[in-house]
Amino acid sequence: MNEMIVRYQLMHVRRKQLEENGLLKLTDYLVTDDYVGFEKYLQSWAEKHHMPVSKAAFIFMKFEDDFIDLQTQLMEKHHERFT
Repeated sequence: MNEMIVRYQLMHVRRKQLEENGLLKLTDYLVTDDYVGFEKYLQSWAEKHHMPVSKAAFIFMKFEDDFIDLQTQLMEKHHERFT
């Protein structure tokens, strides 16, 4: 049970990091299939942080992958607990 609580808290920390650095907005573009908006926002975010777009995309994907992994692990643990 403690492991699940830690994972849940880590998921919230990851989400907050995405929110604070402005990358959570990229997820909104993906959810709505607005790839043009995604590209424009990623480009402006990369320029704002003085980095190439490829590095900005890597940072976003790393945070997003970690966030999805944590969500999946929590769902699996929750499912195991109730089956």
